[in-house]
Amino acid sequence: MPENKKLKLFLKIGTITLASIYILILIGGIVRSTGAGMGCPDWPKCFGSWIPPLHESQLPENYQDIYSHRGYKNTTFNVFKTWTEYLNRLSGVVVGLLIIATWIASFPLFKIRKKPFFLTLLAVILVAFQGWLGSMVVKSNLTPWIITVHMLVALILLAVMIYTLKKPEKTTLPKKLKYSLLLALCLTVFQIILGTQVREKVDVLSLSTVPREQWIQLVKEPFIFHREMAIVVLIVNLWIGLELLKAKRKNTGLQIISIMLFEFLLGLILAYCALPAYAQPLHLLLGIILFGTQFNAIVRGDRM
Repeated sequence: MPENKKLKLFLKIGTITLASIYILILIGGIVRSTGAGMGCPDWPKCFGSWIPPLHESQLPENYQDIYSHRGYKNTTFNVFKTWTEYLNRLSGVVVGLLIIATWIASFPLFKIRKKPFFLTLLAVILVAFQGWLGSMVVKSNLTPWIITVHMLVALILLAVMIYTLKKPEKTTLPKKLKYSLLLALCLTVFQIILGTQVREKVDVLSLSTVPREQWIQLVKEPFIFHREMAIVVLIVNLWIGLELLKAKRKNTGLQIISIMLFEFLLGLILAYCALPAYAQPLHLLLGIILFGTQFNAIVRGDRM
C-alpha cells in the first residue's frame, strides 16, 4: 500500500476513534445524570452475568442480601439503570478496540513517522488504565476522588489523540495568544473538576428526600465557586475567540465563541431550572469539546 494511503487510513481510523471518545464521555455523563453508576453493582460482569437481566425475576431471590454482604447496601434492580451502565461499559470496550486499531494502523508508518506509533501506544496504555479505574469506581461504590481521576484520565487520553492527529497551521500563533489559550485550557480543566465536585454533592442529594428545587441551595460552596468561575471562563474565551478571528483563525475562533455561549447557557439552565437531567451530560460534553478545541488550537499553532 502506498505511503499516502497508509497515512489516510491511519488518520481515518484515528478520527473515528477521537469522535468515539467524545461520545463515550457523553454516555458517561448520561450515566451520572440518571444515577445509573451502580446499575451494575459488580465488574466486569453485571449482576453476575455477561449480559444483564431484563427483569428482577431473573435474579436470585436473595440478591439484595448477596450484594449487601459485598458492601453494596440497598441494591435494587432497575432495568433502565442497569442497561444504561451496561451500554456505557460496552461503549468503553468499543473505544478501547478502536484505540488498539489506531495503534495497529500506525505500524506501516513507523519507518517514516515514529510519533504516531508511540503516541497511540500511550493511548492504549491510558485506555487500559481508564478501564481499570472504571472497575475501581464500581468496586468503591462511586468514591468521589476516583470519579475525578477517571475524568482527568479521559482528558489526557483525548489530548493524546488530538496531538496524534494534529495538522499544523502554516503560521505559528502569536505568543500572547498561545499563552492565553494555555490559560483558558487550564481554566477549563479546573472548571471541569469543580463541576465534578458539584456533581458529587448532587449525587448524594439525589438519594435523599430533598426536593430537586432545593439541591442548588444545599450544594453551596462548590456550586458558588463554579458559577463565579464560569463568568471568568466566558470572558477569557470570548476574548480569545475574537483574537483568533483577528489572527485569521476564523473557524477556531467561531468554534470557541459558539461552544462557550452554549455552555454558559446550559449552565444558566442548570442553575435556575432545578438541574434538569437532560442538561447535565450536554453541559459536560460541551466542556470537553471546549477543552479539545482549545488544545487543538494550541498544538496546531505551535510548530516546535
